[in-house]
Amino acid sequence: MNIKHDKQAILEQGEQILRKQGYHNTGINQILKECKIPKGSFYNFFNSKEEFGLEVLKLYGDNNLAMMAQFLESEEQSPLKRLKNFYEGFFQANQSEGFRYGCLVNNFTSEIGGQNETLRQMLDRQYNRFLEMVINCLQEAQALGEVRTDYPADELGEYVHGHFMGVLNRLKSAKNSRTFDIFYAITFDFLTKK
Repeated sequence: MNIKHDKQAILEQGEQILRKQGYHNTGINQILKECKIPKGSFYNFFNSKEEFGLEVLKLYGDNNLAMMAQFLESEEQSPLKRLKNFYEGFFQANQSEGFRYGCLVNNFTSEIGGQNETLRQMLDRQYNRFLEMVINCLQEAQALGEVRTDYPADELGEYVHGHFMGVLNRLKSAKNSRTFDIFYAITFDFLTKK
């Protein structure tokens, strides 16, 4: 019996596994079992677990950018409102999962960002793709006078999005909205001070 395996389906399933368990807690055998593929098929698509991780990160990044664009590039609302909606939406998605899984890029950065140079570079690339969308929205907000201009948009973006990544980590242990509520109130108060 010759079964054709779908690389995209393997990556999508792998994303869920890695997001729930992390890189080091996930073995090849578990990936094979949960994706229902033989070892040969896995290695036909990926030379190593590292390559698999890289491709999962790329898929996650692409999917995350599409989701971010729905919030941050919508012309139906002001840039400041879009930014608020984005962070609220990302928080609510994590809340609906019991704050267990967070952001795959953030999780991998904490787990292996300083240990594996190849994965670190991919993590940095994905984070910068996310950050660019936030910065673009902040630039629009500055141009409309919604957000302070005494800091450049790229610095505000690093500040805000970096803090949000910390919030996602904290939510995993706190298991309540307090950390996000503090982040949200102070961040948007700071951004709109003139």
